[in-house]
Amino acid sequence: MPAQSPDSPGDVVVDASDGIVRMRLSGSPSAAHLRASFVTLRELLARHSPRLLLIDGSGVAKTTGEMREVLRTEATSVEFDRQAIIGIPPAERVFARIVARLTFKHDRMQFYATEAEALRWLNELRVNELRGPR
Repeated sequence: MPAQSPDSPGDVVVDASDGIVRMRLSGSPSAAHLRASFVTLRELLARHSPRLLLIDGSGVAKTTGEMREVLRTEATSVEFDRQAIIGIPPAERVFARIVARLTFKHDRMQFYATEAEALRWLNELRVNELRGPR
């Protein structure tokens, strides 16, 4: 359960139960709102270890060129250990994969059909860290 409930496009919260930073995109967020959300996202991720990020794009009405440009430029400055993405169409997945490759983050990013699958993968990192090196 998130520490606070996202109520506008591009809201970012930390789930108090598992420490996962969640960004939920909905409607058609403006470039200014997305940029502000990324500032919050970077601040929250910097406070957590491991830095686990779940992005839910299922509420986006339409992805605009302006949104893509903000996502492309802001993605380069987000540091995470694992990022799971749910709720985005195949064409947007291709765009996200290209950005991830260009920023050398493709090995730490996965797409999932459900939130449960995404959370399972994100939490694997925490479990592996608790076990320590083998």
